[in-house]
Amino acid sequence: MGGPERVLRNIAVYSDRTEFDTRFFFIGSGGPYENEMRKMGFKVTVIPAKNGYSILMRMLLTRQIMDFHPDIIIDHGIPPFIRPILRITTKAHLITYEHGEIEVNKNRNKPW
Repeated sequence: MGGPERVLRNIAVYSDRTEFDTRFFFIGSGGPYENEMRKMGFKVTVIPAKNGYSILMRMLLTRQIMDFHPDIIIDHGIPPFIRPILRITTKAHLITYEHGEIEVNKNRNKPW
């Protein structure tokens, strides 16, 4: 389990389920993380997609999230163009995790 997945798992495990309605949306096949969340009793939705460019997947994901009315969305590797759609269609705060290296400003030796 990677870093962002571990963070989400810990948020779910240690949050008060009487106060927070935590749900997980997976794009593609879901995988082992999906199974772990289901075993812990969380509501899980898997939205099938062969790639991140599927229009149908975008529509299904957006509809599911709009129906849920979340306050916070934490995403990791969300497909292109979904973030602007979520910003327009929900009032949720969006927290994003990405893979990759931090670019460093070589003049000041600080992250951009």
